Amino acid sequence: AVALDCLIGIDAGTTSVRVGAFAPDGRLLALARRPTPTDRPRPGWAEHDADALWRAAADGLREVAAALPPGTRVAGIAPASVGEAGLPVDRSGRALRPIIAWFDSRAVGYVRRWEETVGAARLYAVSGMTMDGLFGANKMMWVRDHEPDVWAQAAAWLSTEDWLLLCLTGRAATDYSMASRTLLFDRDRGTWAEGLLEAAGVEARLMPPAGQSGTLLAGLSAEAASVTGLPAGTPVVLGGHDHLCASFVARGG
Repeated sequence: AVALDCLIGIDAGTTSVRVGAFAPDGRLLALARRPTPTDRPRPGWAEHDADALWRAAADGLREVAAALPPGTRVAGIAPASVGEAGLPVDRSGRALRPIIAWFDSRAVGYVRRWEETVGAARLYAVSGMTMDGLFGANKMMWVRDHEPDVWAQAAAWLSTEDWLLLCLTGRAATDYSMASRTLLFDRDRGTWAEGLLEAAGVEARLMPPAGQSGTLLAGLSAEAASVTGLPAGTPVVLGGHDHLCASFVARGG
């Protein structure tokens, strides 16, 4: 039999984590779905256990891998996710706290800081984003101000897609679309915005390297291979913000 290349996508959404394998012509070869683990510790708060989210994705990958036609070769894996959720990790890549969900409203009060230090017009000119309290930078500032012991251990701040990339490869990275949802990315230069980082009081060292969606990051790690059933070394590429990814489908590619 002739080997059939396929691509696997992981969609870590608000209510479910879906994993799909697609043939080159767009046919769906296999699909798995797991609930997105979500806790609501206080009114207006919502969090995802980071390790449980990875287990959901890994279980879905294992199910899809087992369902693929014999001889199918996985040409690449890419995660997409909700945009404004994130968490700090330490130097070993361990999650320091649960992921703060995109719709968690605990940090909306930091909009006033942006109004006072940057202003809506400048913020939009640099980041391309409006002044919204749900963006990742506000969640970073909340953790820094309310959980200083956690923040002191942070080696990187990762959005949900970035967390999955780390779990898949052992490497911290993000793509431009996810970086933009932090409110700290310069959309024209394609780099982290020094002025916005300074205004937020966030060190540049905490932001992962950013690249274009579709860029090869690394091969699937041996550890990830052991829990997903996929071959170690399978290419893992940068994905993107779920809304933008969906827009390509709506436009027909």
